[in-house]
This record gives sequence, C-alpha cells and structure tokens, in this order.
Amino acid sequence: MGEAASRDSSAKESQVSTQRTESPQDSPTTSSKSMMESASMPTEFLRLKRYRWVVPAHGEVEPKVHFSTKKPGKFEQTLRFELVQTKRLYKLPCRGTGLYPSISQDPRVVFPQWRKTMKEDEIIFKEYVESTERFHFGPLMCGKSREWYKAQNCPGNAENITILNSSPMDVEVQFSFENAGEAETFLLDPPSMALKPKQKQELTIWAYPTSPGFLQDKLICSVGKNPEPVVFSLCCLGVRMKLEVSPLGLSFNKQFLHSTDSRTLVLRNDTLLPVAWQLSGLDDLAENFSLSQDNGAIDPRSEFEVTAHFRAGQMGSIEKTLQLEVSDPENILGIVQAENIKISAEVYNISLSFDMPEGPGGSLEFGTINVLDNAKHVLTLQNKGAYNSEYSFTLGGAGPRMRDVASHFTVEPKSGMLTASQPGMDVEMLFHPTREILLKDKPILYCQIFLPNYKIPPKPKKKEEEEERRKELKTTPYILHLEPIYNILKMVRDASSGEGSELVGNIPLRVSAKAEYSKCSVEPASPINFRAMVKGSRKTLTVVLDNKGTLNFKFCIRQAPEEASALESKSLQQGESAKCSLRRKSSSSTQSRLSVGMFTVSPCSGSIGPGGQQKISVECLARQEGMCEKQLYVDITGRDPKDNPLGIPFTLIAKSCLPALVEDVTSIFEDFPICSSSDLVQKMQSVKGAGLFVTDENRFIFSNIQVGREAEAHFSIYNARHLPCDVVLSIKPLSGEEKSPIENIFKLYPVKMSIAGSSYAIATVTFTPPEEQNYNCTFKASLVIPKGSVGIEPQILTFTISGKGHEPRLTVVCSSARSERGNAVLRFKRLQLWDSEVLPLVTRNDGIIPVKFMLLQEDEHRMFFLKGRTSPVKVFHTGDVKKELIGKASKLPKKPFFLLSPGKSTEFDVIFKPTLAQHLDRKTHVLVKDSYSNETLIELVGEGHKEEFTLLGLEDDTQERNVKSSLKKDITDAVRVNHIEFGDCPVGKRCYRTFAVTNRSLKQFMRFEWEADAPFLFSPKVGHLHPGCAKDITVILKSDVPATFRRPLVKCKMTKVNFELPQKKVPDWDDQMCIVTWKDTTRKDPAAATRPKIKQVVETAPEPAHTVVEESSQELEVYRSAVVAYTQFKLSTTMIQFKSTLPFQTGTATFTLQNTGEVALEYSWEKPAGSEPVKKLKKPYSTTLMRRFLSYDTVKHRRKLLRLFWSEQDHPSETHPKVRRLRRPAEQQQDSEQQQEPDSKWQQDSEQELDSEQDSKQDSVQELDFEQELDFEQQQYSEQEDRVSTSLEVFPDVVHDLFSINPYCGIIAPGQKETFDVQFFPECLGKFKTTLLCRIPNLQPGEKMGQVTLEGRAQEKDSLDKPLEETE
Repeated sequence: MGEAASRDSSAKESQVSTQRTESPQDSPTTSSKSMMESASMPTEFLRLKRYRWVVPAHGEVEPKVHFSTKKPGKFEQTLRFELVQTKRLYKLPCRGTGLYPSISQDPRVVFPQWRKTMKEDEIIFKEYVESTERFHFGPLMCGKSREWYKAQNCPGNAENITILNSSPMDVEVQFSFENAGEAETFLLDPPSMALKPKQKQELTIWAYPTSPGFLQDKLICSVGKNPEPVVFSLCCLGVRMKLEVSPLGLSFNKQFLHSTDSRTLVLRNDTLLPVAWQLSGLDDLAENFSLSQDNGAIDPRSEFEVTAHFRAGQMGSIEKTLQLEVSDPENILGIVQAENIKISAEVYNISLSFDMPEGPGGSLEFGTINVLDNAKHVLTLQNKGAYNSEYSFTLGGAGPRMRDVASHFTVEPKSGMLTASQPGMDVEMLFHPTREILLKDKPILYCQIFLPNYKIPPKPKKKEEEEERRKELKTTPYILHLEPIYNILKMVRDASSGEGSELVGNIPLRVSAKAEYSKCSVEPASPINFRAMVKGSRKTLTVVLDNKGTLNFKFCIRQAPEEASALESKSLQQGESAKCSLRRKSSSSTQSRLSVGMFTVSPCSGSIGPGGQQKISVECLARQEGMCEKQLYVDITGRDPKDNPLGIPFTLIAKSCLPALVEDVTSIFEDFPICSSSDLVQKMQSVKGAGLFVTDENRFIFSNIQVGREAEAHFSIYNARHLPCDVVLSIKPLSGEEKSPIENIFKLYPVKMSIAGSSYAIATVTFTPPEEQNYNCTFKASLVIPKGSVGIEPQILTFTISGKGHEPRLTVVCSSARSERGNAVLRFKRLQLWDSEVLPLVTRNDGIIPVKFMLLQEDEHRMFFLKGRTSPVKVFHTGDVKKELIGKASKLPKKPFFLLSPGKSTEFDVIFKPTLAQHLDRKTHVLVKDSYSNETLIELVGEGHKEEFTLLGLEDDTQERNVKSSLKKDITDAVRVNHIEFGDCPVGKRCYRTFAVTNRSLKQFMRFEWEADAPFLFSPKVGHLHPGCAKDITVILKSDVPATFRRPLVKCKMTKVNFELPQKKVPDWDDQMCIVTWKDTTRKDPAAATRPKIKQVVETAPEPAHTVVEESSQELEVYRSAVVAYTQFKLSTTMIQFKSTLPFQTGTATFTLQNTGEVALEYSWEKPAGSEPVKKLKKPYSTTLMRRFLSYDTVKHRRKLLRLFWSEQDHPSETHPKVRRLRRPAEQQQDSEQQQEPDSKWQQDSEQELDSEQDSKQDSVQELDFEQELDFEQQQYSEQEDRVSTSLEVFPDVVHDLFSINPYCGIIAPGQKETFDVQFFPECLGKFKTTLLCRIPNLQPGEKMGQVTLEGRAQEKDSLDKPLEETE
C-alpha cells in the first residue's frame, strides 16, 4: 500500500492530525467504527499523542485524515509508516485544495451576445464588448416614467444573462446595483439564487431610461462565503424621438395652366433609433396636389425625401397646410413631435388663335409643285388673352432622312409681339424646294409663345364672367388654346435678374407639301433592237412614253448633237442652263417625223398628262448589209437636270444580213477530238468518245464500236447569222460505192431542222456495224434559201463518215500454261487437307473496245474459290450464271458483268483449299457478253492428301509448273513441292539450305534415311521422328569446280518403327548426335606431375533398338538445282580523264561494269592507300588579295590550314588531327554507309590514324615555326585595321574528297550492267591522278580485280584552254 524506505529517514517530518487518540489496547473494530461514525468535522483537531498501531492478524486499522485550510490554494503532505523490526518505511502522499465558492465571470458564458471590440460611433444592441468590459443595452426610448415602462412590458428593454456555479460546492448569490439608492434606470429579477455545483440559472435585467444621454451602472453579485464579489458593468443610451424638417413651406410660385412641377421636403433623423412619421391633412389638399409618400420610417442618422407634385389644372391661387406627426415605429410613446408645413401656388393662362388655309388633316397644305417652283400661304395670329405675348417661328426636321427641311421654307416675319385684344398679325410662309421632297402631315413648323415678365391679373370673381369668356373663345374661328394637346417643353427664366421673357408654350403646326421632277419611262427599254433582218425587208416597232409623275410635261425626240459628250460632262450648276437651252431647242423643233439612218421616228413632240402615254412608231428599212446603230434622246420639261442633261437616251439597233452556216470544224465537231492523219493512230488509242474528226481528210471516224452495237454521234449545225434559217440533212453512199448498203448501218435524224439566229441544232447519226469491216457514207447539210432572195448562192456542208465494227477480245494472261486442249491451266500444289494456296488469275483486254465478262465457277465440292483484287475493272453486280445458259446465245443472263477497258488487265485470286484426299480437276468459264458461243475455259488442277510423313520448307519448281511435258497429258498432275533451289553458289565455298521433315501421326514413330552423295550432304542423314514432331534437315553444297545441277533426284526412305519402351521414355536420335567421353592416357599432364593427361573421345550415338512395321516403307523424291561458277565481269573503260575545271567546281564522268558470268556479281569500290596527286600548284589563294580584304588573324589561320592541307597531300595516309576534326562532319554519312566493309579495312584505317597521331607532335613544332614567320606582319596589319571589314573574314571550308564514285557497292545480276557516276572536285590548282579498285569476290584464281584510273586538272580561268606545261 505504501512505499518501503530505509529506517534512517526521520519520522518527525510527518505530522498526522486525527480526531482522537487510541490506545494500543483498543480493538481494530472499535477504532474503525468510532472513526466512521463521525459525520461532521470539528473546527479544531487534536494531534496524535501515540504514533503506533497494532494490527491484528488478518485484521485492519482505519486512520482518518482531516484537511482544513484558512486560505485558498493547493496543499501536499506525505505520511510515513514503519513496521517494527522490518526496517522498512511506507509513504502515503496526501493532497488537498482550498477554494472559495464562486460563479463564472466569463462574458461568453454569462451574456448571450458578445464581441471583442466596437467602432467609434457604432450603434450596438444588447451586446457585451470585451474591450470596454461593459454590457451595452444600446439606444432606448426615454420620456416616460419607470412605472409606465413596467406596465408596457417592453421586451427590447430586457436581457436574460446566465449565472453558472463554476465551483465544486453549493453557492448562494445576492444581486444588487451599485447605484441602487439613487438611479431608477436598471432593474433585475430574482434578487438572489442558490446553485448547486455546475448549475446555472437565468437572471433578467431591465433598462428604463427616463432622460436622454449615456446612463451606466454596475451589477454586483455577492457570493456567500466569498469576500470578493463578481461585478458586471452595464450601460444604455436614452433617446428622445425627433425629426428635422427642411423646408417648413413648399412654394410652387407661378405655374402655367396644365403644367406640372415638383418640390422636395427633406426629413432628417439625427437620433440613434428609427423614427416613424406621417403627414396629415391630405384630405384638405386640392386634387392638383400629390405626394410620393405620406408615411414611413427613417433609419437612425439618415434622411428621407418626400416629393410633392403639382399639376396646374385650374387658374387661381392655392394655399394649404400639412401637419407632420412623429412617433416611434411601434407607436409605444404616441406622437412625440408635430410640425406644420405650408403649401402655396398660383396658376395663369393665355389664349392664342391661328387663321390659316386648312388641309384635309387639319394641316397647312401646299399641294404638289415642280422642283425649283414655289408656293405661298398666309397665317393670321391673334392674341385673345388679357396680356401681351411674343411669338417666334422655328423650323425643325421631319426625320433622320429629312433634316434639311428648313432650307425649303421661309417664314416672314419670323418673330414679333402680339398685343392683347388687337387685330391679328399676318405671317407669310413660302415653300421653295430645291430637290424632291414629300411631307405628309409633318410637324415641322413650331410657334413658340413667350410671356413678358408681368404679373398675372386676379382670377374673375364671378362664375358668369368666366363662362362668358369661355363662350367668346369658343365662337372665335380657329382659336388654339394652350392646353394639354400641345407639348409644353420648358420654362425659361433669367434667374439672376428675373427680367425678360418666359417660354410658356411650343405649338407644332403640321405641314403637307410635295415637290418632284417630271418622270417619264421609255418602253421597251433601251436598246431597241430590230435584230437581224434580211436585206431589203422592212420592220416596225412601237415605243411607248409613259408619264410616271403627277405633273404634265412636254416631250421632244431629237438626234444627239455633236457636242453631247461635252454637255454630259458639265457640272450641276450648268445643268439648269443646259435644261433651258434644250427646252428652247425642243420648242423650236416642231417636226412630226425624224429620219436617222435606217430608222424613221414619228411623232417627235407632244404633251403627256399625269398617268398618260404616247406611242411612238419606229420603222426600219434594211438597205445596205451591215450593222446600223443610232442614238436618240427624249427631252421632257420639268425633269431632273442631273439625270441625263441631254434627255432620256434610247438606242436603235438593226442589222442587215444574208443567211449562212458556220463551216468551222471545231464548232461542228465540238464534242469530239480533232486531229490530222499524221497523228490519227495515236489519237485512236486514247479517244474515249464515239469518234473523232480528221481535218485533212474531212472525215469523221466512229471508233471502238462493237459489232451489233449502236453508236451515236451528234454534230452541231450553227447558224452564222442572227437570222433564223432552215437546213436539209441527208446521208448518201460515197461516189463509186452507190451499191453499198448503208440504210440499216447509218441512220440520220432529223432530216430537216430550223435554226434560230446565232443558235445551233443537233444532227444525230447512228452507226450499227453488222460485221467486223469498214463502212463509209457522205453527210450533207444544205441551207434553204428564203423566197424572194436574189443573188444568194446555196450553202452546203459535207464530210465523210466512216466506221468499223470490232469483236471483243479477252485473253487469259496468267496462267500462261496451256493444256493439250488449248485451255489455260492453273496447277496448284499437293496440299495437306485444310491447307490453302492462292494463285493469280489475270485477264487482259487485247481489243480496242471495252469488254463485259463474267466468271462462272464449276465446283460441286466447293474447294476452289474466286476472289477479286484491286484493279481497273468495274463491277455492276455479283452473281453466277446458271449452267444451262452456257453456250446458249438466245438466252442472256439477267445479272450483269464486269467491265474491262481496252489494254487493261484485271487480277483475281483463285484459292484452293482441299477437304478431300483426291485429285481434283475443275473448270472456270469466262463468259463475254453477247458472245457466249466463244467462251474461254480455265482448267483448275489440285490434289489433297493426308500423308503422315511430309516435307516442309521446300519450294516448287516454277519452270516445272509450266513445262509442256507435264501438261500434255489427259490428266494433269498437281504440282509437287519437292525442290531445293540453291541458286548461284561460289566455287569452293559451302552453301546451305534447310527444310524440315514432319511426322503428323499421333502415335506412330518413323525412321528416315537420305540416299545422297557428294557434292550434296544431308545433315542428319538418318534419324527418328517422334509422333507429332518435326526435325530440321540441312543440305550442304560445296563444289571445287564450276558445275550446273539441273534437278538431280535424291530419295528419302521412310519406314514406321516401334520401340519396346513407352512413348514418353523413347529418346530422340539421329546420326548427328554424339557421346563425349574423357579417357586417361599414358602421358602425364605437365601441370600436375602425379595426374595422367585426359583425352576427349567423341563417338556417334548408337541407334536405339527398334522393329520395322511390315509394309510401311515409303520413298519420297526431292529434286535439287544449283549453279556453281566463277564471277566474270567487263569494264567499259579503265582510264577516265576529266576536262580541266576551276577549283571548287565539279567535273563528272560515267562508265559501266557488266556481269558476263552465270552468277551474281558483288562489288565494292575503294581508293588505294598510295594514290596521290601527280602534280600540285601550291597557290590556291592570292596572298596580296588576302592581306587587303582579310584581318591579320584570319590570314594567319588560313595559312596555317593551308600548311596542314599540303602536309596531308604529301602524306595522304597521315591526316593531321586538326584537319581530321574538320573533315569529320562531312564524312559521317560516308562512314555510316561503309559500315558493311570488311574488318581488315577498318583495322588498316585505325593503324593509319594511330600513325598520324604519333606524328602530331612534329606537326605542332612546324606550326610554331610557321606562326613565328607571320609575327613580323602583325604591325603592317594593325595599321590597315581601319580599312578591313570583319564581315569579309573567311573561315576554312570543309575538306571534300577529290574523287568520288556512286554507287560504291552493290550486286549485279547475270547479263546485266551497272552505270557509275564519277565526280572530280578540286579545291586547289594542280593536276591529280588516282586509281579506283573494284573488289569482286569469287573470281577465278589468278584473275585481277577491276581498276579504273582517274585523272583531273584544276586551272585558273585564263588557263583552262592551255596545255598543262604552259600553266606551270
């Protein structure tokens, strides 16, 4: 129970208080009972006098520990116990806490609403603010007594707070206010409460301010047995309801009758509470007054505007009073404020009469006048009022498109004074349009009425006088009162002085006016075309002049004067003068007829009313042959001078001519190609239509017409004139061939046609050849001469028509093999069941006409299938033809065919997939439409088998597939796949071919053995095949002498064998399997003195024991083909000399290499290591020129590179490392192309590169010497730096190969040639020579490889034509 400790620790540190002391003789039971019976703790405790207890065996003792403190805090004490004679100490820690009874002071717990801070002048309601440590009730209404507020039970003046007992003991709390004896603002309920630990209860507090201003107090919470009370600060604001009114009176001053005006009344609330307001006395206001709002509420510290509207409906003075009543929003306090607001206004009017000519709609009507004319009206204005007034007329626009109306009207006088009760004043309004205008009842004239700054006389006192005044105004003719029908725009007053005139009204006057030009139309529209007329004929047409306007006008028709172009170019100002002059001319010209050229016009002048017409007769007499065109003008009065100053133009056109046909062959045969006899053959091959025309033979040829088919040719017969004509058509035999029947071969329609002027008609000729031969006829088109025509010769178009019939020709190209019956044969391989093979079937159209054909497959077992490929053939439908229809020309199949163009081929795939083990011989019929009697047969031969021992990977001999010996039989055999093709083989080297033998049996073992001899070796030669397994067989051919093997036969003997062991335990075996063993020899190993030397022994594995199945032996035949020969070649030349060229230019040459042997020739060109230029001229650049245009550093770098370049030329095999770095980018592509070269060449190049790197040190020493030679020139170059341009600095070029050949490697087939291009690209002056070697493997022993010597020379431009010796 305690903690054991040493006896050395002192027991005096522990002081234990107990209720009483016990003697050691007291029993434990009695002691425990006395301690538990004590229910209350005495104020004072006795300390123990005896500190030992005796605990009976299996008993217990209960000491009681009491805790008492006089101040709050936490206390700790440790009790120590020791057992006698054990020297062990036990510790008992005791802890106690002393507290006062308390309640929670956290405002977040006590108050329902709280915040940290508040802004200055911020209005808050019933919230605790931590920054001020005070609870704010906010603004509250004041003005009533405390008892009155209690009676009203205002919830806004109360708040419930929470009192929480936060101590672990019961508490009693008493509540009071700090100023409870003086103030009467704050109340609370209940005054006290008792709380259990963690219990809470609500306390209600009220605030009833009786005076305005800031009021505060403190809530004191006294907790029993706690000397420190809990205090909470409270505050509120007392507010009195009040509004500021501005202004206290609304004066509308003087208002014109029927006008409206507004005034604004501002209500301002400067308090912290919302205020309700209401306007009373509205019933006493006249109907002319209205308010935007008569009651409402205004938020704290805000204002509200009330608008008063006044409509002057009756003349006189008005004075009224409104009362403003103010209260709180809930109307708890009632009316707390009342203000009187005065309203005043006076209304006046004036009377004005207009006397003017009134139109249909009550507008000022000017009617319709011509442009540039004028019209005038007079208006009379009279002031019927009691006071003088002023008037002013203004002109406004009539819309967005008529804003310049004011320029067409004038008002005089424009303004003036109207004296009261005086006679009216006349005002003239003049309408003088300058363009076409239309106004229909538009308010464009405004009369503004101004009233001088006088006082209005008082209103008549008696109603009789007012009624008489109104009767007088009603009886006055056309009196306009300024009432709501007018638009009163604004009131204008000089605010500064109050003097001048006041605009009281703006009266719109509607105006109707129309101004337009004379309008005339000429029908038919110009030009008036008489078209083509036969020479000497006469024709009359009528022209109608129509008055499209609303005014009368006079017209005059005349011929255009010589100065017409000059008059048309005059400006707008001269247009009016031109108009007047034309009127004078038209008035002087009173002739009734006008003759101009072929035309006669009548009448030439007259007058036309609105909507009227005048018919003008125009007569044309065709005299001389040709075109006649005349220009006339129609001039009318009152028209627009800008529109055709000379008048309305109209043109008369006529043409006098004779009928004729077009003889141009390009027009007649526009649908056909046209050629000459020289290129007729070429055109006939490419023509796609029905035929073509030969110009020098004047012959039309029908092309590619099938026998029995009908072809059409359409010829265009053009009328060369504008006159209609008749043409007669005919077809006749050629002269000398009148007996040839062409009636059913050539047909023509129509035989007669009428052709409109400048038009054409189609003549159709059909050609139906009955046989494959040539047919000819003559086509004629004769022009019919009109009656009455004199001296006109008849015109005839004639040409020859020829054609030939052709039969369709369809040839089977592939397969080219033919049976003994002459049919094409497709021989398939011997296939395992369910395997397949595809052979091509190619047909070609050898004729010159398209061929329609169909393929019919005969195969009852459905082992042969036909599938089309992508080809130029067109498929109309798919389907088969019934067998009964084959060979019957009388019954045509309903299903269409394939269409094949001339010279085109189409390909099909013939698929053979055997399902039966037997020989198959089927046929495919090629049916050509309209010629079933001449059908083409294609024989299909195949064979299916299910042999267990098969060969895979062999080829079929394509020559044997088409050999005649295998086809000249009654039954054609299928192709056997038993051929090994070695192709071209080099002499003395091994050639390998591989195939596989397969055991397709599921349980039977097989043994095979090849009967082969040299030079063909089979590996393995003997072996076993497990069921369902295959084994690769390698055939090796090696011949030391040239030889040709043409299908020698080798046999493979196959037998079925059985083993005693189970199938899974039988090992695989063939003669290539070996057993390797190691045996000790008599010799000793030098590395191990005591151990004998071991020898490897390789022995062929013995064949496992087996038994041969009786009558299971089978032989398979395999053929071999190979050509073993040496490579032979021939060069066209061994020496190539390039023409002299300039540095950095390319010279080219060609030569050929021919393969004259029987095997393929493989070649690769290379340059020998010792080749170098024969002669060099070490002056590729001019030093003087370089110094003049290049900087010192550039010349120094250039000369260094030249030094390295010549060093490379002296030692071609030693390339300097720096030059090699420059050449590397240019040689990357060549290096990638030469990756297939032999490894020996790569090793040689590597050795040369190592040698060049070893000599790099010597070259670097030479470079230092070379740089020292150039140091003395640096001073000279520094003086010329100002003249040198850095843009001229030349960097060294990449070093190119001097000679190059393309292609440099490849393979040439036997009997073929290869052409090589050789290029010469010098970079400096000099003569160069090198030798190209051609490496060719498989040459005869002792035969040299091919080589070609290349020579080239690079000279300056002036020395290109000189010998090399002179250039040196």
